[in-house]
Amino acid sequence: VVGWRHLFRNKFYTAVSVFGLTLGLTAFMLISAYINRELSYENFHENKDSIYRIGLKRYKNGELIETSARTFPGVRFLLKENFPEIKSFTGFFKTPANTGFLFRHNEKIFNEQGGVLNADSAFFSVFPSLLSAGDPLSVLKEPNSLILSETLAKKLFGNKHPIGQVLDRIDDHSAESNFVVRGVLKDIPENSHFHAQVIEQINDQWPESNEDLWGSAAMSTYVALPKSTDFHSVELKLNILLKRIANEHTLVKDAEVFLQSISAIHLSSDLKDE
Repeated sequence: VVGWRHLFRNKFYTAVSVFGLTLGLTAFMLISAYINRELSYENFHENKDSIYRIGLKRYKNGELIETSARTFPGVRFLLKENFPEIKSFTGFFKTPANTGFLFRHNEKIFNEQGGVLNADSAFFSVFPSLLSAGDPLSVLKEPNSLILSETLAKKLFGNKHPIGQVLDRIDDHSAESNFVVRGVLKDIPENSHFHAQVIEQINDQWPESNEDLWGSAAMSTYVALPKSTDFHSVELKLNILLKRIANEHTLVKDAEVFLQSISAIHLSSDLKDE
């Protein structure tokens, strides 16, 4: 009774206290939600703890001048030829999300936004959680193969099974216009560092010339390491191999690669070409 009397006699102070408590609890909940979201990035990958991105550092006169999220296409071949213990690695090129994917279907022209990846056949060996339908070993094997997101497949084909459907690609760079849907990509969550509506196949042997292999750092390259493998040792060995070919390739001479855990990208990475 005395407590209630005190509250009523000091209504102003009571209101301020309740308001402060409410504000504090609200702030705590918002901050907690923000932290949980930030820490949730890449958690949808069932093998997230084994996935690493291979980035590139460039030096000039011994001074670091650039750190990129992309590396030379030739790094994939170094992995293949020198790391028999590593079975899963992949490379892809990103088309900007606002560029669009232009194609024709049922006499209608579509330009789908949301990003396009041009990936080799091993993409789903590194990112198995992203495939909703199709055979992960073969969906990107055949030329002119396409993987569509669940949302895009539903938009185009409704309840029809999308695998085997043909789209007329409108692209000056394509030798043939007919592309076959070989698989369905899960809609990639917002808490991912890359997104795509479409994945296009590229030849596993591309590029074939040394000039293209080591002439530019244009490829996003990822590796899934076996549990017993130390990523530092992989990093060290790759850089030793790069030094062996540095005299033959100008851009390789003052460069070194590094491995970055996919779980660390969102919170601690601010690289060129992210």
